[in-house]
Amino acid sequence: MKIILVLILASLPLIGAAQIGIQLSFDKEAKEAMLLLLNTSNDIYRLSPKSIDQYEPGTGCIYTFLYRDKNDKVIYKRSRFIYDELPLTKYRLGQYLLPHENNEYKYEFAKWYSGEICSVEVEIQIEAINYTTRKSYLNKIKRIYSLE
Repeated sequence: MKIILVLILASLPLIGAAQIGIQLSFDKEAKEAMLLLLNTSNDIYRLSPKSIDQYEPGTGCIYTFLYRDKNDKVIYKRSRFIYDELPLTKYRLGQYLLPHENNEYKYEFAKWYSGEICSVEVEIQIEAINYTTRKSYLNKIKRIYSLE
């Protein structure tokens, strides 16, 4: 009986665990953010699981950047799929998270707006589906980075 209980308790962390790690870092000198997605499982995840013809605004793996001035007023907004900034040679692969691999996405803030920026509010939404279990995964993170 104890062995069964130990086996059940040991398997609990595996049940329903998404096993996608998300790290968001910021380089103040370069004025860029880097998103790192880590797959610690043996499964493949499709990022933004709905096909383009089924897409609904607010779903999928998207980023939203709100550029703010010194008065905290939004002066520019950009929202896209997280993999839209990848080169064409990596674009399709960037839509999947392979077993025990990681995907890196880099965003240069000055690339889209050249005016005076005081801060950038970064919202990242990761929506994925596990191809093996067909379970979906959703996580959102939000950070504010000062560029001054």
